[in-house]
Amino acid sequence: WSVKSNNRNSSWRARQSADGQAQQQRRNDRQKVITIKNKTDTRRTKKKKKIGEHNKK
Repeated sequence: WSVKSNNRNSSWRARQSADGQAQQQRRNDRQKVITIKNKTDTRRTKKKKKIGEHNKK
């Protein structure tokens, strides 16, 4: 990033990061729901979480 492009894109980047945080929050909520659904089968819950973490990256 050059200084000029940084200044030009700062508002865009701020917007992107806010979107990213909202997306992360939704993802966390969804993960919570999955965990609650599978609470009876703890082994399956653990496996699902691991797969989700892997796909996120």
